[in-house]
Amino acid sequence: MAAQEAKAAAAAEGLKLLTSERGVTGFHRVFLRGAKYGAEPVIDGRYRNLGRFSTAEEAALTVARAYRAAGGAAGDREDAIDDEIMRLRERHAREMGILQAQVAALDARHQRELKALEERITAKRKSHCEIEAEGDEAEEQEADDDDAADDGDEAAAAADDYNKSKESIADECRKRNAKLLSLVEACGEAPAAPPPGYTYAECPPLATDEDRRALIGRNVLTAHASTDACGWFVGTVKRSGDIKSFWKVPGATHLINYSRKQTGNALHGTAACVLSSANYGPGEWWLLLEPIEMSTFALEASASPSSPASASAEPDSDVLVLDTPFSSALA
Repeated sequence: MAAQEAKAAAAAEGLKLLTSERGVTGFHRVFLRGAKYGAEPVIDGRYRNLGRFSTAEEAALTVARAYRAAGGAAGDREDAIDDEIMRLRERHAREMGILQAQVAALDARHQRELKALEERITAKRKSHCEIEAEGDEAEEQEADDDDAADDGDEAAAAADDYNKSKESIADECRKRNAKLLSLVEACGEAPAAPPPGYTYAECPPLATDEDRRALIGRNVLTAHASTDACGWFVGTVKRSGDIKSFWKVPGATHLINYSRKQTGNALHGTAACVLSSANYGPGEWWLLLEPIEMSTFALEASASPSSPASASAEPDSDVLVLDTPFSSALA
């Protein structure tokens, strides 16, 4: 069915084609599956695969019909959780920006005050030297020395107030980051052995847009920390470029797709990530996977029947069930 025909059918049936800015198709629960478009709504908390269609509009029409048949409930718990996480991250970024601006303002203010006090002390000392040279009375010199001492005390008090204010703001930042940091630390390091069928590759060059686009279609092992799952999971790089407007993740460079098959039913969907050389490595956030030729992989499998990071069962070579402290997160 052509796009115009699908829109006309929706208008005739009194249906609205639900749109979305998060996906590449522009429609809610419509995904690009090869050369076709898949209609995959969530109804009563379960994913439904309604088939593949020639146009995104036809797939969106199928989704709208399915929602109407289910009573019009178009709720998607996973989308709601993702949106909440994005809102929390955006709020955290705004608050961090405000706190950093406050710290910078306090620092500038105290630097100005300290400089003014130092200038006053210098002026006092110069005055003392002139008084000594001119042979003024000792009482005047003693009084000026007392004034200089008082100015020094003021400078010390101002510096102490500045340090206390800076430490207070730093404590507040640490408290706000405590929950996020606990999730990051929970991921731990990547497994020593790569997933079955892959080897770990060296970090590729990522200095230019062309370098970053070269990652599209490659498989990566990434650290993922959320309320639903925590650990290292295999995903496929879906796209690159400026996707901040879509996902509200500051500095995001790539969009990674996670499938149930690749993650052992732990993750499903896409997520914006920052893939750079600065966060590459087993103790960081991602590793590039290089597929092994089937003949080589068969020889290695026969030589080593088991390995620390191999799958705990043999359901499917693409299902990643890591034998690590985070295996429970994939159950």
